[in-house]
Amino acid sequence: LPDAMIRYGINMTVLSTFSQDGEYFSIKVKMYEDTNRSFTVSFKLDEEFNQTTIDFRVCKTVFNLEGGKLTEVQKWDGNEATTIREIQDGKMIM
Repeated sequence: LPDAMIRYGINMTVLSTFSQDGEYFSIKVKMYEDTNRSFTVSFKLDEEFNQTTIDFRVCKTVFNLEGGKLTEVQKWDGNEATTIREIQDGKMIM
């Protein structure tokens, strides 16, 4: 990612809301910055899907849950990014 985008992201406040409907999960992400943008990602665990990210990358994404950790792996153009989310003391740790 460009340095300007990284600096922009570091200073952003984000609220993530998780929900489940049967075997489908959703994460609604609200970004509090000058445009107050939001997006929702819906998925089934362990099932790869196409995702267009907030910065318009098209990724192959998969989520899995193991040992109380929700892991998200995104792959695009030979690159890979992993995000691990975990609940500790009632708070989400990323």
